[in-house]
Amino acid sequence: MEPGLGKGAPPQPVPGKRARGNRRLFLVVVAIISAGLAFSAVHTYLTLRGLRIEYIHNRVRDLGMSVSREIRGPRRPSQGPGPSRLSDSAGWSDLLDELIETDPQTISLLALLGEGDQILARSGTLPGEAHTLADLRKRTGREVLLFPVDLGPGRRGPAWMRDARSQPSRLVVGLSNATGDFILRRAHFHLAASGIAILALWVLSFHLARTVDRLLELSFREASERHLANLGRMSAMLAHEIRNPLGAMKGLIQIIREGLPEGHAVHPLIGTVVTEAERLETLVTDLLVFARPGRSSPEDFDLTRLIREVGDLLAGHAAEHGVAVDLVTSDIPVRIRSDQAGLRQVALNVLRNAVEASPRGGRVRVEVGREDNRSIAFVSVLDEGPGLGGMDPDALFEPFRTTKLRGSGLGLPISRQILEGLGGTVRLFDRPEGGAGCRIEVPLSADGQI
Repeated sequence: MEPGLGKGAPPQPVPGKRARGNRRLFLVVVAIISAGLAFSAVHTYLTLRGLRIEYIHNRVRDLGMSVSREIRGPRRPSQGPGPSRLSDSAGWSDLLDELIETDPQTISLLALLGEGDQILARSGTLPGEAHTLADLRKRTGREVLLFPVDLGPGRRGPAWMRDARSQPSRLVVGLSNATGDFILRRAHFHLAASGIAILALWVLSFHLARTVDRLLELSFREASERHLANLGRMSAMLAHEIRNPLGAMKGLIQIIREGLPEGHAVHPLIGTVVTEAERLETLVTDLLVFARPGRSSPEDFDLTRLIREVGDLLAGHAAEHGVAVDLVTSDIPVRIRSDQAGLRQVALNVLRNAVEASPRGGRVRVEVGREDNRSIAFVSVLDEGPGLGGMDPDALFEPFRTTKLRGSGLGLPISRQILEGLGGTVRLFDRPEGGAGCRIEVPLSADGQI
């Protein structure tokens, strides 16, 4: 395509690249903040789970200390003379019952163990067949959390307990699985709230980024339209001022050449002047077209036939550059309703650029087809040149932006202007196998119907 000719101008920074860079930086900052929130949420969740475990252990230690104080500490008989209520297993069971009544929803069972982990006394929802700690663990399973607590080995009870057959040395505390669930609920709530907050942050960030992109795009488009309007007015004025004197000079030079004898030494020089005058005349015509685009005249025609006619017009130009043009079409006619003259000019500009960008001996592939699911017709032009040269494709549609040594830089802007007026699009891209491509898309008809 056009960017492949001559020494490419260095890529210019465009607003689109800056906007994409700013959006990338914004999303990176959001990602860092989200990672911090996620780390904080996980850390808090793990901390609260640890607090639940610590809460359970503290609860077990408190029960163990209560039983230890009652059993190991001195105690006066509760009812007159005689043995204390803690001098037999029935008294121990009463003590365990009192402890369970303090928190029946949390404490499922309590058991006092003697030598060999034999159960001396018990209270709560204990399996009737359990006689040892091993029996308890086997029969309660995962329904109850069991925690053995040492009641102070080596200490002796008060004098009125020394006659007991066996003294308890350990306390088994069975807690409900729901113990400390209020801490777990808080942990889960905090984790879920943090996840929702992170998700909302990302949704809002993407929405904000898209909104800012649209605002920037509208701002850049408005600035570009103002610039193009001013440029169009200036171009029209200059074109009118240049066109008449240029035509007069061209006519006078041709008259002078006709008056000279054949083989005169200045004939080649005059030919060069005429050629350059014609090139300037083409440039002025392009300026007028760009400044004051004509009205489109929709009509029914075959797009394949139009592209074939354009290829025939450029056959001599392609042969001069040593480039072959291959036209690839489908068996289905590509009939559209659009501005035939405007599309002819677009095809001439794009095909000429592709031929001039291709190396000698190269080939230009032109594909014509239609996509019924999108109600569009397309023309794809692929060359074997050096590609876009690292330039932003959108920047090449700016007026007077060209990499040709003798180009005007108006071919692509005029083509886009014509296609946008027809409801179509034009796009440049680099080919993975090398070279550049241009895809032209137009509606199948002006009103969307054939």
